[in-house]
Amino acid sequence: MKETIEQLCEKLKIHLNENDINNALIYAPHCPDVYWSRDNLRIAFCNEEPYSTDGNFEKGINIITSEMLEDWTDGNRTIKRIFDLNYFIRYALQSGQEITGNELNQLKNDVSKNGKDYYTKYEEMDKSLYFNFRYSIPTDSSSEHKIFIQDCYNNDSFYSEYYKSFLDAVNPHILILGSEVSTNLFTQIYPELNGKLIYCGEPIFHNGRMIVSMPHPGWRYYSDNDTLTLVNKIVKNRNLVK
Repeated sequence: MKETIEQLCEKLKIHLNENDINNALIYAPHCPDVYWSRDNLRIAFCNEEPYSTDGNFEKGINIITSEMLEDWTDGNRTIKRIFDLNYFIRYALQSGQEITGNELNQLKNDVSKNGKDYYTKYEEMDKSLYFNFRYSIPTDSSSEHKIFIQDCYNNDSFYSEYYKSFLDAVNPHILILGSEVSTNLFTQIYPELNGKLIYCGEPIFHNGRMIVSMPHPGWRYYSDNDTLTLVNKIVKNRNLVK
């Protein structure tokens, strides 16, 4: 029987507690009424891990909220970029056309703090989902967290099974994997995709959804060209969205 999101969250809390993990984030649609609305195109962004240097995350095990995400757009490059990407993707899909560099520049102005669609991009993100492969908070931003994540998925079958159950429960139409680590973990969880899902390659269709890989949105070398490539790949392959 398919588990509900609420059941999965409780199962994850128990597992984290059993493994002495005291500070973690649990993911779910942060605006469920909007996410599950009948005509919504459900887009999910999955990255590697939550991270902070200021101690704000060190407050136990919490389910992510809309307010938390909105707060993170002020100063968190990854989250801010995801809000923008979500807006650009939805704009392009609604128009049915690929976007140009000049159009992207205009859209970036539109969603800037003084832009006409600044608040609209927050409403658009209510339709989507942000989550990570890792739930516990890393102690630093070095390679430590990648090794930790890989060890979790290599040595504890719970995480892969949980990921599959969670993805079935939230059931996005489009899943965007940010980073090579995320892409490799996904093919580890779904080995039938080895050789098919390629980091920054073309989108594929799997289990009723489009899967697309991109550079990590918080990457310091991330460029407008990375945004254009992602958005236009999705638009060109929109027939994969059921």
